Amino acid sequence: MTTDDEDLPASALLRQALERASRRTIAQQLPPELPGLLVDEGIWSPAEALERIDSPPGSAHPAALAALAPRLPADLALAALARADASEESFALVAGLVALARRLLDLGAVNEVFEVLTRLPPQARGLVVARVADRLPDDLRASAVRLALADFTLSGSYDACIARLLFARLLPDRRDALVAEGLHALGEYPTDPFILQWMAYAGAGARAVALARDEDSPLGRMQSLAAVIPYCRGRERGRLWKAWREDLEQTLAGRSRPTDLRLPLPARANELAELAALARARPQPRGCAVALAHLAVHHHELADEALAAVRKLDGLDRVLGLASLLPALAGASRHEAAREAWSIVAELDVDRASIADLFHAWPGPVDEPPLDDRPISPTLSGLRARIVAHLPPDARRPAALALLSAALRIDDAHYRAAALAAFGAHLPDADARARVFARAESLALASTRPWIGLGHLLARVDPEVRPPLARRALASLPDKLDEETLHALPALVEALGADDAAALVARVCEEGSWSSVNDLWAIVDAALRAGAVRPLAELFLGERGQREAEYVLPQLLRHADAELRPRIAAVLLEPFDDEHLFQFPDIVVAVPWLSPAERERLVARIPTKPLGGKFGNRREPLIIALARPLAEQGALDLLRPHLASLDLTDRLIALASALPFLDPDEHKRVTRRIFGVLRRSSGYSLASALPFLDPDEHKRVTRRIFGVLRRSSGYFVWRVAPDLAADGHADGLVELVAPLGVDGLARIARHVSADRRPRLLELVARGVLDGTAQITTSAELRALGLLLRELPRDVLARLCERVLEGIGGSGRPDLLQALVVEESDDDVDPGLTRALVALAGPAGLPACIALLEDVGSVP
Repeated sequence: MTTDDEDLPASALLRQALERASRRTIAQQLPPELPGLLVDEGIWSPAEALERIDSPPGSAHPAALAALAPRLPADLALAALARADASEESFALVAGLVALARRLLDLGAVNEVFEVLTRLPPQARGLVVARVADRLPDDLRASAVRLALADFTLSGSYDACIARLLFARLLPDRRDALVAEGLHALGEYPTDPFILQWMAYAGAGARAVALARDEDSPLGRMQSLAAVIPYCRGRERGRLWKAWREDLEQTLAGRSRPTDLRLPLPARANELAELAALARARPQPRGCAVALAHLAVHHHELADEALAAVRKLDGLDRVLGLASLLPALAGASRHEAAREAWSIVAELDVDRASIADLFHAWPGPVDEPPLDDRPISPTLSGLRARIVAHLPPDARRPAALALLSAALRIDDAHYRAAALAAFGAHLPDADARARVFARAESLALASTRPWIGLGHLLARVDPEVRPPLARRALASLPDKLDEETLHALPALVEALGADDAAALVARVCEEGSWSSVNDLWAIVDAALRAGAVRPLAELFLGERGQREAEYVLPQLLRHADAELRPRIAAVLLEPFDDEHLFQFPDIVVAVPWLSPAERERLVARIPTKPLGGKFGNRREPLIIALARPLAEQGALDLLRPHLASLDLTDRLIALASALPFLDPDEHKRVTRRIFGVLRRSSGYSLASALPFLDPDEHKRVTRRIFGVLRRSSGYFVWRVAPDLAADGHADGLVELVAPLGVDGLARIARHVSADRRPRLLELVARGVLDGTAQITTSAELRALGLLLRELPRDVLARLCERVLEGIGGSGRPDLLQALVVEESDDDVDPGLTRALVALAGPAGLPACIALLEDVGSVP
């Protein structure tokens, strides 16, 4: 989304981004099979379908591209192949490349395909050549395989193994070596039955049989033998069939009977009768239907019996069973089954996870061995699209149009309401702000997730408006609080009364719905600001909040009164009485609020040696946190044994923080110790000690720091630059733009003098315009802070354009969400919103708000 006009208004940049994001969202919402179906029905042309799924160019989902490829003419297929994403390293993610190459080879574009194959990155080339080489002429096939194997290093995955097994099938003279390479490429992955199936398919049946026989358990051996039997012949097949049947009988006689059996398919006539009897004898209707469906997709004569068994099931399982049988049915029977499945699936409302729970039991395509033992399950819309393709002609077009209509609806009104509130909060006129907030509230209440929009609105409205708005938001909450909802809860919690705030926190804990500790901390912190200290303390000191207590009690200690404080502290310190400290608590936040006696008790219980395992990284931060308060109370000696066990970096941080509270003799001794270590290293903590040094040491150390800065980059510079700037060296740091970077200059900007500020702005602008400033996210924009309002308009516009382009590529809901909340902090405007508001100015802000109010008009 680049433009020749570098001074576009904020609203124009936002419109461009919304247009791009809308197209991307629709492309994401189209079920992979739908564009091809729309082409078949004459609703879209091949060119329109390709444009819809591949916007921006090169972003098409591999599955969608693979489904559309057989409908594309040569020119469109070649253009799509040339721009398709070739950076991926799995068969699923190069499926579009494979389908396009096959389509072009079918159309006779052999040389064009070979040329594209030579330009692909090595790993993608190896995967694609493995799938299409059998369609190349002999001379080009040999060249393509040789080129692919020359630098195909992919390993540690099933795909790496299968690719080599496909090459083994193409190169019989190198089969044994390639099979060995394939098994080696698995790394730590087990040799699953579907890998054995690929080995047998590649012609390495003897090796596959040997590995199958090596399985220890009857169940494992039975599943592995079932994978290789279809590729065996003669007496060997008979012996393996007998062994499989014995393992099956032993498995079924055991206590833990498998719900889904892997059957050796396709089967011979005498085997098929036995397998059908086994399927009919399955004790549960679902098990019987699944087994018969697996038989029917290979042996269509059993399709009617399998269909009758599937019709005994209900809901989603029935739909999945019908969908799996549709390719095996013919004529009127297929159309009738498709109508039945469509009528059921049209009424279902299930998520992808629910589909996945049942999907993997049912059979998939049987043209060749599967590329994944557990293929990715479809979404509900994807499942509907798979069914539509089998409907009778008179029903297919209306159903396809219904799916298209659903895909064109973008469900993001809740974030649009929140974005309106974010921009409206910057309007200087109070009446104008009130009108925008009223519109945002109305839009949020009409959305599918009103609590999201209302929660973000609460963070921006005036305090007197919050109580009734909070009650409406609270009443709109869903029965289950998902991650997106939790992220929007803090503003709502803070606007509630203490009891309601505590009750909502208790609900979050009881549901166990939080997965991010940061979300939990933010919600609890909001409840504390709402005055819910005592009810929260009772919650987390009791049984109901035990799971969360470790994380939030340190927060509560800061707000606790004289009666609560010792109770909370006792719970926090209790784990340290465990001799082995298996559950080393994370109580760094609580250290400043512990009593002197409690700190001394804590120090006595910290292990003197570093810990390993899951909690090993909690010991060092606790020692560092204790250094300052212990020095303040004159008890630093208690901590010295632990300080000695820290590495250089952590020890310097701890000692530097303790300096201000030591008596003169101790101060001098510790300072000398710090600099004795510093003379042997370039540790980044020397900058934090500058305020405590005598003039001669200060001058010497500052000179040394600048020497190090000129030779350094990265973490060292990032840590010391703000300390140096605060110590009066900001003007000197301005010229160190190379190691500092634009974001580093922003961090020191508030300390730069008025004389040097124009030079700082010049360097920032140059970095933005020449592309050396890698600012592509909202968080990176936010790091520029107040500089956003001082940058020239063309520079600010370029920054906004870049970030909008990056976020818009993820879709419109993500773009609107980025205007409302920053990942790391959701109580202030994100960097992108700050930048757009600064670019728009008071005069341009209404145009941005009008655009957000009428997003539906954006193409």
